[in-house]
Amino acid sequence: MDKQIIILNNWEKAKHAIAECKSIDEVKNIRDKAEALRAYAQQARETLEIQNNIVDIKVRAERKMGEFSKELPIQKGKYQQTSHDGKSDKSNILKEAGIKHYERYEAMANLPEDVFNKYIEETKKNNERLATGGIVKFAKELERKDRTNKLLSRDNKILPTNILLLEGDVFDQIKKIEDKSVDLLITDPPYFMNKADWDTFKSRKEFLDFTKQWIEAILPKLKDQYNIFISFNPEYFADLEIICRDLELPIKSRLIWHYRNAGGKSAGKFMFSRTYEPILHIGNRELNFGEEWTDERFDVWTIAVPQSNFDEGKFHPTQKPLDLFRRLIELGSKKGDIVADIFAGSGTTGIACKELERVCIMIERDPEYIKIIKNRL
Repeated sequence: MDKQIIILNNWEKAKHAIAECKSIDEVKNIRDKAEALRAYAQQARETLEIQNNIVDIKVRAERKMGEFSKELPIQKGKYQQTSHDGKSDKSNILKEAGIKHYERYEAMANLPEDVFNKYIEETKKNNERLATGGIVKFAKELERKDRTNKLLSRDNKILPTNILLLEGDVFDQIKKIEDKSVDLLITDPPYFMNKADWDTFKSRKEFLDFTKQWIEAILPKLKDQYNIFISFNPEYFADLEIICRDLELPIKSRLIWHYRNAGGKSAGKFMFSRTYEPILHIGNRELNFGEEWTDERFDVWTIAVPQSNFDEGKFHPTQKPLDLFRRLIELGSKKGDIVADIFAGSGTTGIACKELERVCIMIERDPEYIKIIKNRL
């Protein structure tokens, strides 16, 4: 009998078996068998059509695993399930079952069934490789767009009285900020990744000239005693330091924001995967450290990259974590201080300042992100 016919017959049986599964262990057994068959088919160099039909079974089982995972009850923000020791949480329960990537499976389970089926059908029809990673990426992007569209559909709210949003070109809007008024500058400028209009430059020189220009423009707006935190592309971080040294700025620290949930897995064979971004700390003002020595006193912080399923949401491709900016603002300024962010993006700085009782001045030129900022606040 033709291999393709055998696979299709097994696909129908597997699909029915997946639907009948009553526990996560049952469906995991189907998923593991499909994964073993997928690996064999790939090694045997079977056609893409045959491989995709096997993966079809695998991803359907993974989606079902995600459905079971989502059903675990939640209590006080933590996943709980009754167990013999009374202490097991969701992560440990699934770990004991041999399930490591339940977030990915839950992302697939969040897809409506008709959308999930259509994605699989179109992938096969277009003769493209079907894979878990592709479906997860599609699901998260769809969720991000859905949350953004819901946010944009709201009526704009009046901004809090301690928030000022300047709309337009950064150099034009900086002129509106009063000289010697800003206590803390915290900003996440363009990185020269060439993945969006606002982040595209013709050359490294043009990008670094732009960087120097905005730093020179904001300096007169800072008080005599100030702090600055600049997130920057690791590839050009040394150039940023050179610019700041040429401007005789007092560099104090180099912070490392380390993230574990978005490490690059496709860096290739010539470089290591990147799981960090540097933040340059400049200033001549004391930081607000507490009396106890906690993680905030050290220069490496592990904080997750925002995802669409997080409480804070994700509305910008380079959005920084609220926890990260909240900590920087709390350490670099005091209640009532003026905090400026001249590349506001989706407005995370404003949200942190609202919570921490700081006055915030933000600059943003993109109309879509301006609306997102207003609605997030």
